[in-house]
Order: sequence, then C-alpha cells, then structure tokens
Amino acid sequence: MANDVGSTRSRLWWSTLPALLILAASFLFTPETLPRYSVCHLKRVTGIDCPGCGLTRSFTSISHGRFHDAWSYHPLSFAVYGGVLLLAIWPWMAPRIPADILRRAGSGRVGVLVAVVFVVAFGAHWVARLVTQFPGAP
Repeated sequence: MANDVGSTRSRLWWSTLPALLILAASFLFTPETLPRYSVCHLKRVTGIDCPGCGLTRSFTSISHGRFHDAWSYHPLSFAVYGGVLLLAIWPWMAPRIPADILRRAGSGRVGVLVAVVFVVAFGAHWVARLVTQFPGAP
C-alpha cells in the first residue's frame, strides 16, 4: 500500500513539474520577446497553421493579463491554460477534495469526455481558421 501512495505522488509530480515550468516560462516571456522562428513543423513546411498555432503567444498573453490578445492568438488557450493550471496545483488541491468525487472524476469516463471535447473543439477551430486563411479556395 505504501508503494502505491509513493508511486501516485511520483506520478503527480511528473505531471505537475512540466505544468509549473510552462506557467513559469509564460510569465518570463511576452509574445514580443518569444523567439521569432516557428516551432510548428506544419507551419514551417506548408505555411498552414496547425490546430495549436498561437497557443504559446496566447499563454504568455494570459499570464500578463492581456486577455484580448490571448483570444486573438488562440481562443481555446483559456481552457488549455486552465488545464495546465489545474495540473500545477493538483498535488495541493487533491487532498482537500472528498474521495467519492475524486473516484467519480477519475473513473476514466470524464477523462475520455474531456479529451473528445478538446479534439472536436480544436478540430472545429482549425477548420474555421483554414477557411479564413484561404477564403477563395474550393
């Protein structure tokens, strides 16, 4: 039983540490101070935005309170930022949540539902972005 608790804590920290690093970086940079080269392979090769293009600039904008700018870079970034923030504070928050709620939320169905909603939302946003990027295309 003690190993299960230790491994669970270890898994929590391995998901929390990247979230904390992402949030810290988003406070250190602004959209203007980010490197000028694109980290998106699809954008570099084809010139077409990927479903996640704009998330980095949007994250830095949210961290600096520039919500209008964040929305213009990527409107779904607010949900992703909330998820990263939740991962960052989860080790401190989880012990304060009643066990039955954690069991229901961790049943797997909630995670699958969230993943499906994110994939559909990102896909719809990407299609809308492509339509506006190529307005005269057939």
